[in-house]
Amino acid sequence: MRYHQKTLIGLLLSLLSGALLAAVSPVTLYKVTPVVLPITIHASGSVLSRRMGAIQSQVAGQIISTHLVPGQAVKKGEVVAVIKPRPYNMLVSEAHGQYLKAKAALGNQQGVVERATVLYNSKAYPKVGLNEQKAKLHAIQGDYESAKAQWDEAKLKQSKTQIKSGITGQVDEQKAYTGTVVDAGTILYTVVDPTMLKANVFVPENYRSVLKPGLAVQLISGTDPNKTIAGKVTRILPVVNPASRQLTVVIRFQKNNDLLPGGSVEANIITQKKAAKLVVPQAAIMHDEEGQYVFTYNKGKLKQVYVSVGNTDKGMTMVLDGLKAGEEVVNKGASFVNANSKVKVVKGD
Repeated sequence: MRYHQKTLIGLLLSLLSGALLAAVSPVTLYKVTPVVLPITIHASGSVLSRRMGAIQSQVAGQIISTHLVPGQAVKKGEVVAVIKPRPYNMLVSEAHGQYLKAKAALGNQQGVVERATVLYNSKAYPKVGLNEQKAKLHAIQGDYESAKAQWDEAKLKQSKTQIKSGITGQVDEQKAYTGTVVDAGTILYTVVDPTMLKANVFVPENYRSVLKPGLAVQLISGTDPNKTIAGKVTRILPVVNPASRQLTVVIRFQKNNDLLPGGSVEANIITQKKAAKLVVPQAAIMHDEEGQYVFTYNKGKLKQVYVSVGNTDKGMTMVLDGLKAGEEVVNKGASFVNANSKVKVVKGD
């Protein structure tokens, strides 16, 4: 009975093996290519603006409205908050009244001097009296100019209750709100320029000897890890954080909508480049009890070739031995074939 079972199992395996050999497996190929591999330092940090400014109050008072929130764009000259104007309206009204009074006094005295001059010219008024009236006119002229200056200053302060931005950019932080009482010079908002950015990343201090300005950097946004942005090291701050034992590396890059002020960022700082190495897709490498191998493809035939491999990065594995540049290896479909399989080469994605 056992003999017949073994014979039946063997027959089934033989039939299955034959069927597999007869089947045609679709595969994609990868041409083995030398690639220059960079040596990098990976670091994390944040995006900052290289140009920052502040919107400040220019008069004291209570804020009755604010018009911006962090992250909002602002243009130069835009009204961003309002200080309660009533005290300044009263100052303007009072100063205007004093101005009108001084103007009237000036006009009256100018008339007096004109009449005194006519009388003096007709020898009906003494010179001493004319000089006294002119001196009085001069004093009243000073009072008038002072009153006008005070009125102008009151109007200027009144206009400053409408707080306007002096810069164009993006609001980074709000420091005052509706109801806040402020003095002249109080910062209401900090504003950054989103078109002039830098990244500060943190690197262990033991890398200090290989870091230098000018090194190329690949930045990776925290919002889209599939995109890289080219940058360059511009500065290594000469202070080590005593808690983390890390250095701050400053990186500049061109404006990119994937990197925003305050956002997180990953960086690969390229310290040097290795000599060209052969690489193949990680999916092309198979494993058995003897080691790691690939299937090479040549004129429709497959060959199982054992290889020595190095590091894997982003789905590509370095091949140290076993392959030559220009050889083609099975990529997709490698796990479904063997050296005797019939394959059909199809285009990859």
